[in-house]
Amino acid sequence: MILPNRMPGWKLTCPFGAFLFLVCKGKWFNELKRRKRTGVTNMTLQGLGDENGAFSLAEEVLREEEKYSLFRQKFESLSEGCQKLLRLAWNGRPLQEVAAEMNISYGYARKKKCECIARLTDAIQNAPEFHDFNRSD
Repeated sequence: MILPNRMPGWKLTCPFGAFLFLVCKGKWFNELKRRKRTGVTNMTLQGLGDENGAFSLAEEVLREEEKYSLFRQKFESLSEGCQKLLRLAWNGRPLQEVAAEMNISYGYARKKKCECIARLTDAIQNAPEFHDFNRSD
């Protein structure tokens, strides 16, 4: 392919797409070199001096871990049937599938799920740690 008279005697010996890619690649490298001369990182250390925020965030994370630990402890105190039903239901599966897998009716699965959640909720709310969480929040 011969280009117009701008470059007399010049002949394209590769596919035009490859040529265009190489031209664009060269232009992009030139742009990266140009940007390299200017700083891309904000050199001010904003937010790093906020120790109070870091401590409060760390305390919040610890509180959430303690709450999760209480939840796990009380969840594991439930019967195996309740644990299995709640795990399957909380994994996003439709309750009809959960009931079929556990060989129980859909209505019984709904009732049992509500009872299991009520037992779990009561166990958590009656734990002394639960009241400590509410006082510190």
